[in-house]
Amino acid sequence: MSTADVVLVYGQSEDVLRGALVEVGAALAQGKRVIACGALGTNPTDSWGTWQFHPLVYRVPDLPSALMLLQVMAA
Repeated sequence: MSTADVVLVYGQSEDVLRGALVEVGAALAQGKRVIACGALGTNPTDSWGTWQFHPLVYRVPDLPSALMLLQVMAA
């Protein structure tokens, strides 16, 4: 992951994130961008938590939107 430019996390609001949270934390600690994709929860007590509002996290609703964002980031 240390060579990645961006980390993509996909999930639905009912998903319980475990290992993905470790990857997100590692990415943010290294100053890397994270794309949070899917039906994200807005309740800070849910599995998505407050990390989704970090300045390096981009929230998108679906995978086509994530692809478009990745293309913009690569340009």
